[in-house]
Amino acid sequence: MRPWYGHNTHFHVRLNCLPGDTACEAQDPPPPGDGCDDAREWQANILNPRPAPPADPDAPEPKPKGEITMADLPGQCAAVLTSD
Repeated sequence: MRPWYGHNTHFHVRLNCLPGDTACEAQDPPPPGDGCDDAREWQANILNPRPAPPADPDAPEPKPKGEITMADLPGQCAAVLTSD
């Protein structure tokens, strides 16, 4: 487990592609180390947060993200979610 920005309510599981699986896209390896130093830094930042910088008044409004539907998922994910 490694702390990762935007993943404070969920985590991802990293799997390797099976040899010859043409539907699988290999990922870059995780950063070096075991993630413990990052986790300690995150914990320190949570317990002793730094003040947020002031908001940019000229920044455009963020576009709302739509909900993810089954149709948005790769076929392999949908198959896993609908299997027994």
